[in-house]
Amino acid sequence: MTRPLAIATAIAFAISMAFPVGACLVEDTAALPRVWGVLDVSVAAILAGLAITVATIAEPRVDAGARETAYRVYRVLLHGLLVGVSPRQSRSRSR
Repeated sequence: MTRPLAIATAIAFAISMAFPVGACLVEDTAALPRVWGVLDVSVAAILAGLAITVATIAEPRVDAGARETAYRVYRVLLHGLLVGVSPRQSRSRSR
């Protein structure tokens, strides 16, 4: 039962990603039909429910090694993001 749920979650994620991509491709977002926003929010709510369900079902199966590895990856990615968005000091200031 877990695999079909994970596949459904991945499909919902792909559909959810189609909305912002589609909005980026349109020059005038005001021209999009109102139903576009309703569908976007509906799919996002379904995706959130599926993701919480998958996390709840899979959490007992995660061992300590996988948890520690995921934490390390999280920390590296977070620090990389912070370094990437931090303002850089120009060399003229330091002189």
